[in-house]
Amino acid sequence: MKIISLLIITGLISCKKSETATDATKPSRNIKDNRASSINASSKIQFKETTINFNPSCKEEQCVAASVTYPKAQGNTSVDKNINVALESVLKKFIDGENNGLSLQAAGESFVKSAAVDLDENSEMPYSNSGCEVQYQSKTALSFSCGSESYGGGAHPNNESAFVIVDVKTGKRIENSELIKDRSKLSELLHTEMQKKYKDQFEQNVINHEEGTPFPISKNIGLTKSTFLFHYNTYEIAPYVSGELSVEIEKKSLKGIVTTLQ
Repeated sequence: MKIISLLIITGLISCKKSETATDATKPSRNIKDNRASSINASSKIQFKETTINFNPSCKEEQCVAASVTYPKAQGNTSVDKNINVALESVLKKFIDGENNGLSLQAAGESFVKSAAVDLDENSEMPYSNSGCEVQYQSKTALSFSCGSESYGGGAHPNNESAFVIVDVKTGKRIENSELIKDRSKLSELLHTEMQKKYKDQFEQNVINHEEGTPFPISKNIGLTKSTFLFHYNTYEIAPYVSGELSVEIEKKSLKGIVTTLQ
């Protein structure tokens, strides 16, 4: 049985080909205890770790494996529904790249069907395994970290990460446009902090940034107790060999630049 392990910033999720949904209050497989405690931090929002296997008949190596694992809000309120929509939207995009209106189940089944076309016994089997976990919860926001590993052909697998911050009152995703108050200052600060952390890559011109132009603001922003995490996926600002790049900046350094989420 093939097991694809996804390192998602704060924890390790091992997405197997076949798992049943389990109660998130009881950590299963390799999920760390901090995930369960984060999920229990709210008495109003209850989550259940849910795994969907899109090709349950796949028991051998020579078949297309696809699955997702994520904390699914169990209530029937608009808050619960909005949180699930936000997470499932990210997972769907991991699978089909387009988020083209399909349900999560339909997107997964579509991947399995399309990936199986023209395969032969000598082909490297395509797969797509994704997951999300609670990263941090405050009085006003919940932050989730998500990750995916997939292979659809080519020289190497593809890895991708995403962060989802939701308003605990509405369950709706807080978009970057709502978080960022001053893009110019944030760009400057990111440039400074990234140069400190990735000095060698900058000196070797590995990081794609033209001098005199604004430094790119990452598309993915995560939240921890005292910091914001800015994450760049592979190819976003550097070649594949550099992998995913990220930097954490203290909230106190971002006053007036990014909306404070207490």
